[in-house]
Amino acid sequence: MREHSPIVQTDLGGTTLKLEIPFDSKYKYQASVHRHNDKLLVCCKGAPDRVLNMCKDINDNGNLVPCDDAAKEIVMKNNEFFANNGRRVLAFSYYEVPKEEENSFYEE
Repeated sequence: MREHSPIVQTDLGGTTLKLEIPFDSKYKYQASVHRHNDKLLVCCKGAPDRVLNMCKDINDNGNLVPCDDAAKEIVMKNNEFFANNGRRVLAFSYYEVPKEEENSFYEE
């Protein structure tokens, strides 16, 4: 993905910054902003409990369903099943920044 959609860099006060939050064990996730098909795309990966708390929807076999407490419970039960069987689980999420919100996104 990074080959076709590089991490966005912005100039802030003469300093070029990559729009990226590196993984930190305190926060348990990593995030980066990419330019993809003329849109800004925020990608995140990390511990399922942390990533789920940032989501409003879940992709359930191609259908978006609300990320409510019931959906989170199902995901976390599956996570627990895999973890109890020696598997590591990562959650992935994305957010497409609406074109009209790009300028305010940079300011934030």
